[in-house]
Amino acid sequence: MPEMSDTTIYILIAVFVLVNMMVTGFVIYKVRQRQKAGGAGGRGGAGGSMEEIASALEAKAEGNRITGTVRSGTGGELPYECEYSQGSKNTPSYFKVRIECSFPHPLKIRREGGFDRFGKSIGLAEEVQTGERQFDEKFYVATENRAFAGPYLMDDRRRAPIKAIFSHPVKSITFSNDSIEVLMEGVGPSDVSPEMIKDIVENLPELVGDLPETPASISISPGRRGERMSTGKLLILVLTPFILVGNAGIAAIIFGIIKYPPLETMPALIASARFALQYALPLGIPVLGAVFISVKGRHDAHTVFFSAALAALISFS
Repeated sequence: MPEMSDTTIYILIAVFVLVNMMVTGFVIYKVRQRQKAGGAGGRGGAGGSMEEIASALEAKAEGNRITGTVRSGTGGELPYECEYSQGSKNTPSYFKVRIECSFPHPLKIRREGGFDRFGKSIGLAEEVQTGERQFDEKFYVATENRAFAGPYLMDDRRRAPIKAIFSHPVKSITFSNDSIEVLMEGVGPSDVSPEMIKDIVENLPELVGDLPETPASISISPGRRGERMSTGKLLILVLTPFILVGNAGIAAIIFGIIKYPPLETMPALIASARFALQYALPLGIPVLGAVFISVKGRHDAHTVFFSAALAALISFS
């Protein structure tokens, strides 16, 4: 590779700093947006205390928790629980509604964002399509078991209660082997009305009726044979090499500065940047190409790939 001039190096360093500032600003914006999520929108009128919500549900309130039962579509009773947490400095408050039931395969439905649409538009991420355009454009279905989720969500009897639940300030609906949980973030008892919670509780049983029984001993969960790796585990697997490379680079810089103190700081930084651009960057491109091919087609492929790209930018630079 031909030698780069100092001017080119300065420009590339400036671009690198600018990109990192933009990424940091975007992350801060998303965190603040997440903390405010659910504070507006939805229907239901004035908010109420946990006692008022429990009274409307004819349930029992104990501190920040409400417990009760709701009639299922088959005529039985399903236990449910409402829980409120005021959060902390770094985590938003939340209000959860959880119904205990048997569900055969993990599934999560959330509102679709611009990043999700971008991931699909470049052919990286794939998700279940229900055939209802409005539903598919508004919600993102996070699951690797499309054989089950596809037919399940193509049934309007499932989509209708999901849309009713999301008409409130709901962030996500998570289906696990033993429960279905509705999450609202950035809200508290005073931000939700008894009518709102009652509507959510009454719609949840519609999501579990007429499902085939799946014994817990053979139910499929992330990590079992035949299932793809979960997003969290995949991120750890993909990001670990980049983190190790980055830490090794930082250690090498510290060792070099201590062992061989530079006469001038800027020439040393330019030399380091030149080395990264000449050797590390060409190595990072095929590595990211391999990550792209490996994750392509997953519902979380865009999250994994761009996390790896950011880690590669930092570690190889």
